[in-house]
Amino acid sequence: MEKEKEKTIYDLSPSWLNWIPSLILGWIILIGLNVGLIWYGIKFDFLKLLEMLASVGLIIGLGLIFTFSAVLKKMSFKFIVTNKRVIEKKGIISKRTQEIELKDIKGINLNQTIMQRILRIGDIEMGSSATGGLEVNFKGIKNPEEIKNEITKLKVL
Repeated sequence: MEKEKEKTIYDLSPSWLNWIPSLILGWIILIGLNVGLIWYGIKFDFLKLLEMLASVGLIIGLGLIFTFSAVLKKMSFKFIVTNKRVIEKKGIISKRTQEIELKDIKGINLNQTIMQRILRIGDIEMGSSATGGLEVNFKGIKNPEEIKNEITKLKVL
């Protein structure tokens, strides 16, 4: 009898909504403080304006760090559901992969904070009896209830 070929059902990554605080803070720093400093600098002489522009450069750098960190975090997670297993991949340079065969999953938990419920994102945690704990964690994915239900259906098949 021929074995069924493994097929990817979901290829997921965390939603951008997970990093709203970092993105908002980064853009507030980028826009708000720069406008304030330029306005303050314009009121004074040219030398003061140059000092303010140096400060603006520093603040732009800080804002970009917050924004860039959110982008890197999003890129460093990958969640895959196939017809045979669930896989969690972490990292950009160094990689860590955890997986569980669907037939070995003993528990699937769905966790959502109030803010996650409003944003329609959530965390799915899965474990097997082999370790007695949670092994694979899909953090901050869109439509977590739909994904959890699909994994449960696949597990039964």
